[in-house]
Amino acid sequence: MTVKMMNEFLVVLATMERNGINIDTTELDKVEKEFRAEFAYLKQKIDKIVYKQMGDTKINLSSPEQLSWLIYSMKPKDKKQWAKIFNVGIDKSTGKNKRRPNYSRQQFRNLVADNTETIHRTVAEQCVHCKGKGVIKRIKKMVAHLKIILNVLSVMVMDIFIHQWQRLQGLDKDLEVYMILQSLDLELID
Repeated sequence: MTVKMMNEFLVVLATMERNGINIDTTELDKVEKEFRAEFAYLKQKIDKIVYKQMGDTKINLSSPEQLSWLIYSMKPKDKKQWAKIFNVGIDKSTGKNKRRPNYSRQQFRNLVADNTETIHRTVAEQCVHCKGKGVIKRIKKMVAHLKIILNVLSVMVMDIFIHQWQRLQGLDKDLEVYMILQSLDLELID
């Protein structure tokens, strides 16, 4: 049954590949411009939130390590020691993740407290009196507030993707097929 259906489907795909697919490029360009504008707006909003939480401390959101600094306001004092304590990494003999140790809640809290340092929001100011050396002030961050903001942002991003998908659904139905074929890496005739 599956082979028969696949053979019928392949005939349709071959015909589509031979004939090409009609796409309303002006509408597609319009959707792309809207998407880029919304993306830029979200990026700017996220950058403002990061600045509000971290101040002048630069954070690369593409780095999982620095993202965890932003979310938890803590970073390990010594990465190698941290990996050893919490058994982080891949076992060389098996190629699988190392088994995590079982600590009581209190032991875990103590280990985290002993092996991490708090990350503060920083504000850099340049002073005229000290001839431009500047001063860096450390300010405690509001972690709970940041987590709420990150949840709201994730909902906003999901809404934008859903909105864009719905816009694409309203376009020529051939676009859906084009996207499917493109994901299959088939060459199409323009």
